[in-house]
Amino acid sequence: MPTERLEAEIKTLSGHLAAALCRWLLLVAEFDRREGWGAWECRSCTHWLSWQCGMSVRTAQEHLRVAHALGALPLVRARFSTGELSYSQVRAITRAADGPVAEEFLVHYALHATAQMLEKMVKGYRRIGRLDDHAAEERHHKRSFEWWVDHDGMVCFRGRLAPEEAQIVIRAIGAATVPASKRSAERPVNEAGEPLPQPGMTRKRPARPTLWWRSANGPSPAAPRQRPAMPRPATGAGW
Repeated sequence: MPTERLEAEIKTLSGHLAAALCRWLLLVAEFDRREGWGAWECRSCTHWLSWQCGMSVRTAQEHLRVAHALGALPLVRARFSTGELSYSQVRAITRAADGPVAEEFLVHYALHATAQMLEKMVKGYRRIGRLDDHAAEERHHKRSFEWWVDHDGMVCFRGRLAPEEAQIVIRAIGAATVPASKRSAERPVNEAGEPLPQPGMTRKRPARPTLWWRSANGPSPAAPRQRPAMPRPATGAGW
């Protein structure tokens, strides 16, 4: 047999296996709805599959989950029944397809991707899209923020925010409450290169001339004049 014929035969039989498995899963779902496993006194359909079909309990649980999911996914069921989708691809799609739009998108992606690529995409789709994360929607509705002016004139805040939103608020409040001494050193300067006064800063008085200038050039012009000391009366016997 030529290699090309061998390859074609493998792909053809793979499609037949997928179509047969689709039919088998639909029968399993109907068998479970009828609770046919109860006639054998089994605890569940999972245990019946494990006993009668020779598979592990975990594998039986996954097959049963996919079998019931196929009833609500007509596009997946149609492609699976013709062998265009494999069981691995269908299993991945059933984890994320929660509506017609998601189903159509995932089926279109699966027809042009491998099962491994589809698995990775579904994991990211569920993580980013939060398709089944009802807690995220609940946290979104619990957000709140309020502010008021206290009796002493100070403004007070109280809120409940998501972590990424809270970081923005925290940084903004932190920047507004930084003391003037710790602000950025990149301040505007004048022509002499000296920093201009900023809000919250006070101008420094010019320093008085040093003593060496007075000793070398006489009294400083800016130095205040001092009155001559008045002579004190001498203390003696005659006073």
